[in-house]
Amino acid sequence: MRNNSIHTRLLAGDSQTLSAHELLEALLEFGAQKNINASRRARFFIQRFGTLGDVIAEDTDVLLESRHIDESVVVLFRLVHAIAIHLTREEAKSRDIISSPDALIDYFKVSLSSLKRERFVALLLDAKNALIKEITLDGTINHAPVYPREIARQALALNAISIILVHNHPSGDPHPSLADIQMTDKIASICHSVGVRVIDHFIIGRSRYTSFHQSGLMRKFDEEN
Repeated sequence: MRNNSIHTRLLAGDSQTLSAHELLEALLEFGAQKNINASRRARFFIQRFGTLGDVIAEDTDVLLESRHIDESVVVLFRLVHAIAIHLTREEAKSRDIISSPDALIDYFKVSLSSLKRERFVALLLDAKNALIKEITLDGTINHAPVYPREIARQALALNAISIILVHNHPSGDPHPSLADIQMTDKIASICHSVGVRVIDHFIIGRSRYTSFHQSGLMRKFDEEN
């Protein structure tokens, strides 16, 4: 690594004081196969794509089309992003998801907030609020296919007690649409009829999220339970 200051701070365990630009500069220097001005390229990528997380999670083809990066660096980006998802998922699974939702939100911010298409996730939980299974459905830029009866069927088959729903809004705005509300009501109603409770539905935006429970949108089913 050519930037000795960043190198020294990383070795000293001082990584939390590094800016997004400095972290990206270090990644570019570490992964590059040829001599580059890593600082200038780091600035270019952050200005073009937004946050450090946006750069790391950007589509491979888009990154390579910029002509400011080679495949070795993209592979490094993919590795860093995968590690971040893995670590935040482990943290979420190690906690009581209901009483400590922060780790769960952190996990989905890392795994969903930078996606260009909608992804719908149903978390099936047991009586101790531990994760049994994660059902994932990928969709388009503004829609993810959801099958309420299939979610209820799998919950029954796995003896799930409750469910948490999560999906992202690629637009970055986590405000629920009418379709989001209607879909949530349908899933909650079908699951309620077979004794499975939908506890919450989180919508993940660019830097914010919406909780149906906190917003009062789950009140009907909360009162019945």
